[in-house]
Amino acid sequence: VHYSLLDRYMLTATMRYDGSSNFARGNRWGAFPSAALAWRINKENFLKEVEWLSNLKLRAGYGVVGNSNVASFAYTSILNNTETIWGSGQALSRLPNEGLTWETTKSFNIGLDLSFFKGRVVFNADAYVKKTKDLLFDFPVSYYTGFSAVPRNYGSVENKGLEFLLETVNLTGRFKWKTSFNISMNRNKITELPNNEDIIIGNFSLGRVGEPMGVFYAHRALGVYSKDEDNVYILPNGQKDQIRKGASTGDPFKGGDMIWEDIDGNGVIDDNDRVIIGDPNPKFIGGMSNTFSYKGISLNIMMQWSYGNKVMNEFRRTRNAMRTTGNLGQDALARWKAQGDITNFPMIRYQDKMENFRPSSFNMEDGSFLRIKEVTLSYNIPRKWCKKAFLKSANVYISGTNLLTWSKYSGYDPEVN
Repeated sequence: VHYSLLDRYMLTATMRYDGSSNFARGNRWGAFPSAALAWRINKENFLKEVEWLSNLKLRAGYGVVGNSNVASFAYTSILNNTETIWGSGQALSRLPNEGLTWETTKSFNIGLDLSFFKGRVVFNADAYVKKTKDLLFDFPVSYYTGFSAVPRNYGSVENKGLEFLLETVNLTGRFKWKTSFNISMNRNKITELPNNEDIIIGNFSLGRVGEPMGVFYAHRALGVYSKDEDNVYILPNGQKDQIRKGASTGDPFKGGDMIWEDIDGNGVIDDNDRVIIGDPNPKFIGGMSNTFSYKGISLNIMMQWSYGNKVMNEFRRTRNAMRTTGNLGQDALARWKAQGDITNFPMIRYQDKMENFRPSSFNMEDGSFLRIKEVTLSYNIPRKWCKKAFLKSANVYISGTNLLTWSKYSGYDPEVN
């Protein structure tokens, strides 16, 4: 439904009623309404005489959307052909979950549209809050079930953010220049988990109520033992011992091994000593595009950036751990080699017995970057030439993508998953 009054007050309302065969009967259908209001303030009498103001619009909206993006017929199990010791047969492909239902997101936004000098300057601003519940996940299950995961609804998440867009027409003569600049900030946190219990995602990501989604959860590295005697741990009875790996009877860390923060202070480095060491979510992201044109020639340069997120350099970590044969990185030249060496890079030995290259803050890097995303140079062939070839129009162009990136990240691409 669309309604406009005096070209100043506008209403748009929608109702979606969606069904998905990925869910069982009773959970298959969902109703998703939305409504948006807008007020064109510059059409009011008190602003009609302001000629330099082309547009001033205030917007607000609320809506609910549904997500059914799981495997087909995820609520049930299907049979797959398989080989057994008795010959060909069939087996269940996954665990069923008839309680599976829609993931829903309720969102509210308010926005402002401004335009000056007959559209030569355009500014848009938006603020939003999105609350998502019943997130759809392939949830890990115990191995004795015969399966690795079961699809289920799990937890709630909140996103809050600001988005800004500025477009300007800088030059309008024979030589034209247009600029578009945008920046956005999103703050994300988990608001609900069953029994408020943490969930470990993969090897080093954590889901915890009150924290952003997917924060890095691993050991914190404090340096490298210069020599064996540097590893000293005082027992409760006052005797000296060494901090050990995995258990009180485990191997002690020696010269060349990483110094790990012993969170619980028990002299043992294990999973209980993991902490949140970084956030993969950037503090803000943005982009800028400039278009220059002269006669039929046009040049567009687009840049993008991200700031404030952390990246776990898995390639660097597994390479230096030497789990398989392969080349070490240039940074390994500074590794610990002998008793008394002072360095922040641990010893390297095949199979990494003491897990010096376990997921940790040692391999955590700044994922911020500035990138020339795309450059395109084009030429519109004059129409008189096109007509001779029985063409209405023709364009010749050359373009390049990801041409240059500035980043402290030592891997190939700071946008790594």
